[in-house]
Amino acid sequence: MARASLLLVLVAVAAAVSAVELFPKQLNGPPSEFSRHGIPDATKGALYRDSALFFVKYQASATNANQLVFTQDLAVDSTTAFRLVVRTSLDDVATVAVTAPDGSAFDLDAYASNSMWPIGDQIINTTVYEVPNPVTGVYQLTLTVDGMSEDDLRAFVADKPRGTTHQGLVILQNDAPEEIYSHLSTYKSSMCQSDDLTILARMYDASANPKLSGVNKGLAPTPLRESVTSAELEIIYPDGSIHEVAMHDDGLHSDGEADDGVFGGDFVPADKGYYLVQSVFRGTNDAGAPYVRTAEHQVKIVANDIRLASTYTTELHTSAPRVVFKVPVSNADGSPVDTSAGYRAYAQVWGKHLFSSQQTATAWTSALVYPQQATDGSYYVPLEMDLKWALKAGTTYPFTLQDVYLQEVNTMVPVATMDTMTLDSYDRSVHVGVSRALFGLNRTYAGEEDEAMRFGIRPAHLQRTNLTDSTRRLVLLHGYCADGNPWQKQSEDWPADALYFNDAKQSRSHDEFAQLVQQFVADSGVDSYALIGHSQGGIVTMHTLNYYWTGLDLAPDGVRKTQSLASPYQGNTGAGGWAELLGSLGGCGENQDLTRDGAELWLAGLSAAAVSQQFFYTTQYGPGGLFGDGYCNKLVNTVLKKPNDGATESEYAPLEGATHVDNFVGQCHIPDMNWPASFWDKDRNAEMRAAAGF
Repeated sequence: MARASLLLVLVAVAAAVSAVELFPKQLNGPPSEFSRHGIPDATKGALYRDSALFFVKYQASATNANQLVFTQDLAVDSTTAFRLVVRTSLDDVATVAVTAPDGSAFDLDAYASNSMWPIGDQIINTTVYEVPNPVTGVYQLTLTVDGMSEDDLRAFVADKPRGTTHQGLVILQNDAPEEIYSHLSTYKSSMCQSDDLTILARMYDASANPKLSGVNKGLAPTPLRESVTSAELEIIYPDGSIHEVAMHDDGLHSDGEADDGVFGGDFVPADKGYYLVQSVFRGTNDAGAPYVRTAEHQVKIVANDIRLASTYTTELHTSAPRVVFKVPVSNADGSPVDTSAGYRAYAQVWGKHLFSSQQTATAWTSALVYPQQATDGSYYVPLEMDLKWALKAGTTYPFTLQDVYLQEVNTMVPVATMDTMTLDSYDRSVHVGVSRALFGLNRTYAGEEDEAMRFGIRPAHLQRTNLTDSTRRLVLLHGYCADGNPWQKQSEDWPADALYFNDAKQSRSHDEFAQLVQQFVADSGVDSYALIGHSQGGIVTMHTLNYYWTGLDLAPDGVRKTQSLASPYQGNTGAGGWAELLGSLGGCGENQDLTRDGAELWLAGLSAAAVSQQFFYTTQYGPGGLFGDGYCNKLVNTVLKKPNDGATESEYAPLEGATHVDNFVGQCHIPDMNWPASFWDKDRNAEMRAAAGF
């Protein structure tokens, strides 16, 4: 442990969810990967939605104080089919009635079928109404609860986080080409307290963009300019209050040109916490039928206090040899920096070219870091670079840092940025040391990338030569909000000494989850292991391999360290609406990392060298269904992009650069769906077990 100051191998995280000793990797890579690691374009996290979501808020009847009523207009614009979902905390006692556009009673029950919300591996039973060949126009939904006052309602929902804000939701999906495309304007300086948060949205014709994919391409559909009659943001604040903000197509709200069909709306969040920001568009289609489409962004607003300076200091560790960049941080109000707060730090490194003296791209550097206090009382976060990168680039001291930023580790929200950071003061001893180190490397370095260049120096206790009597184990992880570990129900498929991680009914960030897994493994007395994860658990296997030195790095050659099944690496379209539903019914709640925006911010931190070691399997429903398009879960198909496995959307399941082993058609995310649960596949379980070396 003598190299602790260089390697940052021992990080005390008493305030975190886990007290295990953490050994963060110091990630480096070549300039060719710069574009992979900058703060991503917010269009990558865009939502493409073909439905409308309305929040249910019961109110006392105007004629009966002991009767609760909710009404909602439903714009049906498809002559092919529409689907309606109603789920509230009072479903057991509520009556549902619908009036047709001509004012007559509409027999909704004739179109009812049973479905459910999949929450982790739990289910919430729900009815889906699927109506073929409807008359277009405005229907009216009325929910009525007899024998309950508003005081009774407040008492009933008191234990539910969002219970007083709303009591559930209604989803209306039309089989029609008009869809909404919605995204944050930027991830930079937009998700912290007192930042301006802007949402941009447009309507578009999906049939005119049949191969449109926004994933990792930044593509945007052609807006429908004439059909929109109103656009607004409906925002649920952390305290449960609901606010409306008009959206404009005037060229003054980051929306491009005036009258181009792109609308912008913004607000300034004053408080930390989760905001549900809903884009709501109303209009009329070419046939004259009214429509409504919505898109729900779940946004975690974090503290706006940490700051970066414009200069840095440096140290040289000649034995590695590595340069340590001490990046100064401070609080805006001058108060002490919280040394237990975790961040992902990133910077491009540019150096003086040996021959031209021009600043030349050298490498990127990144790590999970905790602020440290210097002897003079100031604070900094350390980043490192292996000097072999400078040798490859033909650069030397002094170095300049560019595109420097910090992300809050449990949301990956960018909290501080600096375009350029220069050396605070020239240090001749460092300059001489770097020159000597480069001269030595020039004689010994063969030019190939090695482990130290990519991940930093391996801790002593994880050197294979220091292992004694290590027994390698297989560790299996569940996903978000799981009731238990689904792999354990198939325990006969796994080694008798397999370890099953259990953190039931919880919502954890990827990093919190990863730390808990490391604590679990440490408490089990295991030195070397492999990870297999389902859903979010699979993402956590990648997070662990990328950011931390662990027993994963003791894997024998030729075996898989980490594998995932049905994991939404690129997030989930329905994360916002699902979190709100759980908030009204009671449940696990929000998870920023699983949103489309959160996923894109997380992906920016993954090293290509780590991703290349990941293996993943995907699943989706098979063909069939009333309208021939198949489904795992009829309700989920009203929210998610198709195809999907009832929770993970096929479009957002791939992890670019990893090995996609196979896609299995006719498997679903959890039991009680239209096809068998993916983790029941004994042949694939045997394949994964063998590939992991067990």
